[in-house]
This record gives sequence, C-alpha cells and structure tokens, in this order.
Amino acid sequence: MLLFTAANAQFFAPGNFAPAPEGASISCEVVEVHTSGDLAGQITYRLYLETENEQDYLSAIGGVEESTNPSAAGGPLVLNASTGVWFNSGYNGTPYAGNPAFFGLVPTLAYDSWVTIGASSAAETPTSDIGSIWGDINPNGQFAAPAPEDPILGPFPDFDGQNITVDDAIGGSWYVPFPGAYEEDNAAFAHEDLRILMMQITTEGEFSGQAFLQVFANADQAQEWRGVLEFQTCAVVEGCTDASACNYDEDANWDDGSCQENDECGV
Repeated sequence: MLLFTAANAQFFAPGNFAPAPEGASISCEVVEVHTSGDLAGQITYRLYLETENEQDYLSAIGGVEESTNPSAAGGPLVLNASTGVWFNSGYNGTPYAGNPAFFGLVPTLAYDSWVTIGASSAAETPTSDIGSIWGDINPNGQFAAPAPEDPILGPFPDFDGQNITVDDAIGGSWYVPFPGAYEEDNAAFAHEDLRILMMQITTEGEFSGQAFLQVFANADQAQEWRGVLEFQTCAVVEGCTDASACNYDEDANWDDGSCQENDECGV
C-alpha cells in the first residue's frame, strides 16, 4: 500500500489497534424537509459520530479495500443515496462546509452537501486544518463545485454529487491533525454532546453507507481505535418529537405538528 503523507500514513499503517467500542455509532438527523423553492422535494440530513467520552477526537474519515491482514484495520467508504445523487451548491468550491456569511445571498448554500470533521461551517475550528489525500478513487469531486470560467462573474451552476465507494488498494481519507491536547473550541472533539458532525447531505430520497474512522479516545493518541461503522438508512420519520407531549414518538425525527400535551386538568 502506498503512503502519501504523515497523516495518511498513520491512518493506514499496519498495527494492532483497538476496534470501535460498542458505544460508538453513526447517527442520522433530519435538518430540513424542503417543501418549496429550488430544493422542494429534497431532505437535508446530517450524520454524526456518537462517542462515549467528551474528549474523544475524530481524526480521520476514509476508506480502503477490505483488508485480509488482521493487523491492518480498514474497509471501504460507501456513500449511497437511493436516487443515486445529492445536491451541491455551485457556490462552494470545496468539499467542506461553506461560509454562513453568504447564506443570505444564496439561501440554498446553507443546504449544500459537504463532509467535515466536527465543524458545521467555514467559521469553526478545525475547518482550516481539514485536509484529504486519495488514491485511485477521489470522492471530493462529488462535493466540491468546479471552478467557473470567470471566478467573479461565474456562472456558478448547482450540480449533483453521485454515489461513490472508495475501495481501492491505496485508499484515502479526510483528516485533521491531532492538536496534542483537548481544546474546548475544537469541534473535532465530542464535547458534552458526545457527538461529532461528519457530513451534511441533501437528497430527494434516503441515504445510507459506511465509513472507516480513526478516533483518539479521551484526547489520548495511545487510546486510538479504528473501525468501519455503518449508518442505516437515513429517512424521514414523521411524528411528535416533543418529549414532554403525551403522544411523543421516540422514533420520529421530523415533527409533523401532531404533538399534544395535557393541560392542568390532565386533558
């Protein structure tokens, strides 16, 4: 296997690493169900790594061919929309989260599809530190808008990202260097929410897949674990999402306006 950078070499280097703990998983959250405008009929999802400790640090998200070597943990990155495509704004030339300062001018930019390690916008740490390196299969083109002929006048057409699987022998990853210690303002740590943002996807249908992750538990590189985590189908489940309501639906991820609460008489 070829190794390109220190960060990528560390990610794919053979060794004995702890597997993903039982408490780690990838969750899916519905951000918006679009019923009007340019994105009508589409759904915006966000994916999170759910962790066990506030100081767990997500160092890399990647993929590589399935290894037959027990000492070389790894597996493919799979991003699969049921329609085969997802929405990308032509105004974001990177695969990462955009700048919210421009959302007022280009409202659909807020629902652009992107990848990240913690940060939900270009204004958050560690957005400026995110890098990537890929071998034969590069997923960045499914998120980053191509440069327009005129960088000032455009045009900046929206485009579709397409399903992709990274399973070549070289592999690759999006990564952020470990800062050396826990940082309260660094979104790559789980913090008190015990979750780290990984991706935003806007698509007409459902979304599913898996990712090969590298995590430093408790802000300690000696407690590193690596593993492939799947995320089951992201889909809208309508119902009452108010936990205080008498008809609260714990399986619902989008409020349908049906919540009812008892009054002071219990009615």
